[in-house]
Amino acid sequence: MLESTLITNYTIHAMKKVISIIAIPLFAVACTPSEPKNSLKNSGFEQEHPKNQAKGWYAGQHAGEDAYIMQLDSNIFFEGKSSFGIEQYKEQVYAVVEQSVRIPKGKHKKFIFSAMLKTENVEPGEGWKLVVNCREEDGYIAKQYQSSIALTATTDWQKVTIEADIPENTIKIDVGAMLQSKGKAWIDNANLIIDPVKNK
Repeated sequence: MLESTLITNYTIHAMKKVISIIAIPLFAVACTPSEPKNSLKNSGFEQEHPKNQAKGWYAGQHAGEDAYIMQLDSNIFFEGKSSFGIEQYKEQVYAVVEQSVRIPKGKHKKFIFSAMLKTENVEPGEGWKLVVNCREEDGYIAKQYQSSIALTATTDWQKVTIEADIPENTIKIDVGAMLQSKGKAWIDNANLIIDPVKNK
C-alpha cells in the first residue's frame, strides 16, 4: 500500500513539472509584443482596379488638362509584381497617389508612414515626396506633413519616412506620394503604423 502511494505521489509530481515546463514557453509567446499593423490596404500595389489603377488608392492631379500618366507598373517595382508610377509630361502643379484611413477622433497620438520611392529624370524643384494630410470632420486639413526628402534626377529605390503627431480632432489621414516636377516616379511597399509606441 505504501509503495503504491509513493508511486502515485511521484507520478503527480512529475506531471506537475511537465505542465510547468510547457506553460512557461506558452506564457512567453503570449507576452511577446505583436508586430505593428499596417493600416493600408493593397500597400504593395499588387491588386488592380479598372483602367490599370491600384485598388484602394486614388490618383489625381491638381486641375486642368491631363498632364500625367498614372498607373500600375509591372515592369518596375521594388517587391512583388508591380508598383505605382506617375509620369508628368506637361506643366502642372502636382499629381498625387493616396489612400485615406479613418481613425477615431482623439484616440491616436502618432503615426509612422513610410514607402519605397524611385525616380527617373525628375527635374529639379519639389520633386517626388511623401505627403500626409490629417483631416477633421468637415474635411479641413488640420495638419499637412511632407517628407524632408524630395527625390529628383534619377534615383534607385530608397525608403522615405514621415513620423509625426496626429492632431486631436483628426478623423481621417490621407497618405501617399506627390510629384511636383516633370519626370517619372514610382512608389511601392507603403506602410502606415498608427500609435507605433504601443507596439514596442
